[in-house]
Amino acid sequence: MQIIEESVSDGKKDLKMISELIKRQDSDFAENWKKTVELFGKDDCLNSEDKKILCSFGNELGVTDLEGQSNNCRLHIDLLKKQLDSAVKTVREKTRMNTAISLFLASVSVIIFY
Repeated sequence: MQIIEESVSDGKKDLKMISELIKRQDSDFAENWKKTVELFGKDDCLNSEDKKILCSFGNELGVTDLEGQSNNCRLHIDLLKKQLDSAVKTVREKTRMNTAISLFLASVSVIIFY
């Protein structure tokens, strides 16, 4: 918890999930992590796959030695990068579609009102 608190103390990161996790220091970290990801992940615009990856990450924190923790972090960073790439691709596709629809509607409007 100290690492998480220190990482958000600079004020640059404002994730509801993390701020709620910091408030929940009453029981097992892995359990608190899972609950906050499930309850507040939507507030941070996480989809179900993002939540699944983050729950997996939290479940593995603190259960192995330093090398195992480092490997766990790298694995989950790679998984989240793939999720980010997929999200960027989806946004680009939707942007193209919205541009095409907007152009079509503008053309129809000009034809109708001209």
